Formats: sequence, C-alpha cells, structure tokens
Amino acid sequence: MHRLHNSIISLTAYASAGVLLWLLITLAVEAIPAVRLSGSNFFLSEAWFPEQGEFGGKAFIFGSIASSLLALLGVVPLGVAVGVVSNSYLPVCPRWLRLLIIGLVDLTASLPSVAIGFWGITVLLPLLQPLQHWLNRQLGWLFLFAGNAPSGASLLSASVLLVVMTLPLVASLCCAALNRLPPELRNSSMALGLTEWETIWQYCLPAIGRSILSSAILALGRALGETMAVTMVIGNPTRPRVNWSLIQPASTIPSLLANQFPEALEPLHISALMYLALILFGITLITNLCAVAIANLNAR
Repeated sequence: MHRLHNSIISLTAYASAGVLLWLLITLAVEAIPAVRLSGSNFFLSEAWFPEQGEFGGKAFIFGSIASSLLALLGVVPLGVAVGVVSNSYLPVCPRWLRLLIIGLVDLTASLPSVAIGFWGITVLLPLLQPLQHWLNRQLGWLFLFAGNAPSGASLLSASVLLVVMTLPLVASLCCAALNRLPPELRNSSMALGLTEWETIWQYCLPAIGRSILSSAILALGRALGETMAVTMVIGNPTRPRVNWSLIQPASTIPSLLANQFPEALEPLHISALMYLALILFGITLITNLCAVAIANLNAR
C-alpha cells in the first residue's frame, strides 16, 4: 500500500510537470510568427494595431507588473497584520474577533474572481472615484496622479482589488508560519519583560521573515495571472500605452487576452496574443520558482 501511494504521488507529479511542459511548448510554437515579426522590439513598442499588423506588448507588460507590485505594497503589511491578529499563538485580540477575521478571510478566499470583480464595479469604483478626483486636484502636478479618471477604473483600482484577492493567501501563510514557532520563543521573551507587541516585532516576525517573503512572491504570482476581476476594473483603454499615472485606465496581459482572444481572427493577431501569454507564463513561472526556493531554504 505504501509503495502504491508513492507511485500515485510520483505519477501525479510527473503528469503535472508534463502538462506544464506541454503548455510551454504550445505557447512557444504558436508565438513563433509574432517573434519573427517583432523579436525583442515587442518588449519596447507600445503600438498595438491588429488591423495594421503592428504589435507591441510594452504597455500590457507594464500594466501587469505595475498593478501587481502596487498590490504587493499593500497586501504584505495588511496580510502580516491579519495573520498576527488571527493567530492563536499570539492572542492579541479577543477570541470572537479572531474567529470573525478568520471567517471573513476564508470567505474572501472562496469567492470566485468574477464575483469579486462585480463587487469592484458596484462598490469599489464608486468609492475610489472621489479619491481619484481629489488626488488629481491636489496632487495633479505629480505625474503619479496626473490626469482624470471619470469612471474610477484605473491602475489604482485594479491594485486595490488585487490586494483584496491576495490577502487570504498572505494572511494564511503568515498565520501558519507563526503556528510553527516554538512556544518557548514567546514565553522566554515575555519572561524578560517584553510586552506582547514587542515580542511580535522583535522576535516573532523576524523569525518568519522568509515565510513572509515567500508568501509575498506567491501573492505576486497570483496577482500577475488574475484575469476577470482586473479586466472589470482596470479600464482597458482602446489605445493602450505606458502611463505612470495611477488614476488613469491601463491594461494587463490577462485583460487583453480576455478581451481580444475570442475575437481574434488573423493568425498574426493570435500569434501576438500567444507571445504575450508566453511572456506572462515565463514571469509567473519564475516568480513561483523563487517562492519555492525561499520556502525550501526556510524548511532547512
């Protein structure tokens, strides 16, 4: 029975690797015409005119990376805070509040992305629209807040939505890492006269530093690949370009694939979309491999 169990696990692992390799080969083969046409200039050009046969992925690559990194800046401190508060190893809040936070985080994790995207359209965008107009009036001289976003759909809106979607991942991993800490660490620091919060800041969080980093990288990978929810709130301008303003509409690789792939008829247009999918595949693969490497270092 033990040998059968190991064989099934090994077969599943090899099958997963095979599917991953098959997907990589398929994307690479389909992207060959676009690679021959644009080459490395595909990363530097903002032109995206399928009717004229001009394809450049700079704006979409920028949108994917920028929205994900902005989300990372918000989700890491918030996720660590939620992990600390909801952890029984560090009873910093009442039990009823801890259970409520855990329930809300688990509920968010179980919601489909399209439902979160609908919440983003109906609730988040109306909430952020006045803030974006205020930022434009008060800080319009700063390039990050220049321009106007009447609908509220923007790079900032997509980043906030990604914070909501990746929060359960970071919080659960941080909470699990805190649970693995030996009780002697907390007890000894408390015996030395440190308060609960001093123990958290000076001993517990540094002890799970690698776990926090690996959870952040996994959250980055999740944010990079998010499609429907981001598509619904990021704006998707008809002429995408690299815009450093956070309150302007933008596009990401997944949002472009969701919008244009069903309607793509020309082989070169399809190949350009496959080229972008291949780029996204490479970015997310590298991101997840980094997270696995950090987790393995943490386990030693």
